[in-house]
Amino acid sequence: MRIWKRTVFRYFASVASVSAIPLAFWPIYDKVEDTTAASALLVVVLLVATKWGTGPAITASVLATVYLNSSLSHPLSSFSCLVARTS
Repeated sequence: MRIWKRTVFRYFASVASVSAIPLAFWPIYDKVEDTTAASALLVVVLLVATKWGTGPAITASVLATVYLNSSLSHPLSSFSCLVARTS
């Protein structure tokens, strides 16, 4: 039972860590560049992977990807996949 609680805590902490980045950028949201947010989220994912392992890191990276795609990519508040055009 103790291992189960520790595992749940790790996943909850990884979600909370990634969720802290958008909350930190909220007051200056219109001035934040995409690369700044991506770099901050990458640091959080790497710290989660180092501290708590692969499972929480995958959860954190998926959540960070959803945040970047829905909040910072144009059009805002929608999911989109850009297709590269070759001519």
